[in-house]
Amino acid sequence: MRMMTLSLKTSRNRGRLPSNQWVFGGIGRDTRECFAVLVDQRDATTLLPIIYQYIRTGTTIYSDQWAAYNGIANEPDPHRYNHQAVNHSVNFVDPTTSTHTQNIENLWMCMKRKKKNQMGQHVTLLGTHLTEYMWRQRFGDRPFENLVRAIQEKYVVQ
Repeated sequence: MRMMTLSLKTSRNRGRLPSNQWVFGGIGRDTRECFAVLVDQRDATTLLPIIYQYIRTGTTIYSDQWAAYNGIANEPDPHRYNHQAVNHSVNFVDPTTSTHTQNIENLWMCMKRKKKNQMGQHVTLLGTHLTEYMWRQRFGDRPFENLVRAIQEKYVVQ
C-alpha cells in the first residue's frame, strides 16, 4: 500500500483565489484498489485513524518521510504494519529497499487531471468526485454494466 497526501486547489466562489483542500489516500501495490479521504489537517492525529480504517493489519506501507507517518512505527502495536519510507531529498527510489511512491504519485496525477476537467464544480462536490473516481478505478468506465455487477456481488440470488 502506498500513501501520501495531495493538495487540490478549489475555488469557493468565482473571482476569488482558490484555496487548498488536502486529500489523504493510498493505492494497493498489487490490487490497484485505492482510497482517498478529504482531510483538514495532515497530522498524525488525523491520519493514523484513517490508516487504521482503510489499511489491513500486516500490510507493508510505503510512503515518503512526512512527519505524520512516523506514528505508524511508534504506535502501541509496532507489528501492526511494516512501514518503509523513502527520503525524496536523497532518492526517488530507496537504493536499499526499492521503496518508492510512484504509484500514489500517478494516482494523484490522474485525480488532478480529472478534477481539472471538471472546472467550475463547487468545493462541496469534491468528496463526491473522489468517490466517483475511486468507483471507476475499481469497476471501469462502463457505469451501468458495472453498477449491475456491483449489485449482483452485494445481493447474491440464491
